[in-house]
Amino acid sequence: MPYDQAASAVADMISETVACKPEALIALPSGRTPRALYEELVRRYEDGRLSLSSVRLVLIAEFESTGPERGICLADSLKARLIDKTDVKLKNCIFPSIENIDRLDDIIASSGGLDLAVLGLGREGQIAYNEPTAQFSSSSRKQKLSPASCRTLIELYGGELNLPAYAYTLGIKTIVSAKKIAVMAFGEEKADAVFKMLYARDDSLVPAAFLQIPANVTVFADKAAASKL
Repeated sequence: MPYDQAASAVADMISETVACKPEALIALPSGRTPRALYEELVRRYEDGRLSLSSVRLVLIAEFESTGPERGICLADSLKARLIDKTDVKLKNCIFPSIENIDRLDDIIASSGGLDLAVLGLGREGQIAYNEPTAQFSSSSRKQKLSPASCRTLIELYGGELNLPAYAYTLGIKTIVSAKKIAVMAFGEEKADAVFKMLYARDDSLVPAAFLQIPANVTVFADKAAASKL
């Protein structure tokens, strides 16, 4: 499925979820993968086809700030791409941080759990920043980033200045408990991870393989990412 078509399909899932439950709790990623998705949601809002005024959003991961500068901030990216361009209320958004990470699973559970989780897919099969060796029962937590994740960040942000060593991430147990899950994967560099997500044993070496367990998971991948299937 081409990238823009996949973004539209995931936007349909979000729109349908919100139509059924305006106050739905939705987990969203940042980074490159959801760029077209957020552009499509903004278009639908501007056209009057979508309101997110009652939706509650959870960012699936955030980096720990290091050094004298603030460094990379995924919350700022989500705000710039989606929140500031629609009627999403900032008070309805949850951004993982040192202040709330120990309570994050309880906050989500007390809200009825995630109605929808939208995920990107790391090159080693990461979901959020659950790195290889993450257990199925892992809770939301502070996670040390793998060398592969750090290399990807250097590619994305150009250099090692204030490169984070840790991220605050939703745990696998909370993610797979979502009522619906959408996974987005694009490009040849994700082909191995897509294959392992679908066919590897559901163990901690490939965190995304735990997505074989929940019943309602939809994978959106382009031809390159699906080339090993």
